[in-house]
Amino acid sequence: MSFPEDLEENAHTSTTTCPGPSTSVLHDVLPPSYIAESGGSGTLPRHPGAIATKRGGLPPHTTAEGIMGAHTVNPFKALVHPIAGNPFTTQDECVRQSLSRPPAPGPSYASFEPMFLLAEGKNLNKGFPRTPPPSDSHPHPFASHDVNELDWVGFLTEAKAAGSLTEKDIKHSKIPIVNLVPFVNRASAHGVQQFMKSHKEEAVMQVIQKWSHHFFEPRKMRVILMKGRNRVPAAKGRLSSLDPLPPQVYASIPDESDCRFRLLVVSV
Repeated sequence: MSFPEDLEENAHTSTTTCPGPSTSVLHDVLPPSYIAESGGSGTLPRHPGAIATKRGGLPPHTTAEGIMGAHTVNPFKALVHPIAGNPFTTQDECVRQSLSRPPAPGPSYASFEPMFLLAEGKNLNKGFPRTPPPSDSHPHPFASHDVNELDWVGFLTEAKAAGSLTEKDIKHSKIPIVNLVPFVNRASAHGVQQFMKSHKEEAVMQVIQKWSHHFFEPRKMRVILMKGRNRVPAAKGRLSSLDPLPPQVYASIPDESDCRFRLLVVSV
């Protein structure tokens, strides 16, 4: 799948690109390991009574060729500019470039079915797969809503960093508790770090809300962080949309004990 002509012309207003993963990171279809191992990303059922995912993931019939819809290739395939050979050297510069780029005027930004990615681990420190959420829409919503590879990977990278322990966190976790028993110190540090990792939702929500305000919502889409069936609340001091989620979101999580993190992308 390639970008529509009018989208290609407007996808980038800048003549430069930011550093990012090699173009081999995202192939014409999602990598086999993403299909075989994660089992945790996919499109949602089209009506409340349907269960389209297996173990909260992809439809059982999904193939590498059909993971983003039949005959659909990676929506990032047709980037206007290559990733390599650019003058930028920092992730912050990439983020600024994406957040400051106005939405392309050409696309209609039509509505689409909800889609999601599952977190790579129990907590948010491992981030989410660096791939577009699978979708049955043609073209993929990212291609039709002016979201390119640099934008999406930049967002995921910043969200992962927010969910990870900082040097300050690690230093604080190693404050001696029982000076004469090193083993207790090591065990305590590990326990404190695990506790810190499990309380990074607010930091990740700050990133999501920033990107939603400056980038996603102007493109008629919204990114929502969920833990199981529950929406993660907004960061302190910020308002969050309380619009009800589509019924198929809950239908795709039949197990109420499921507490995995999901990055949900919906149309607005």
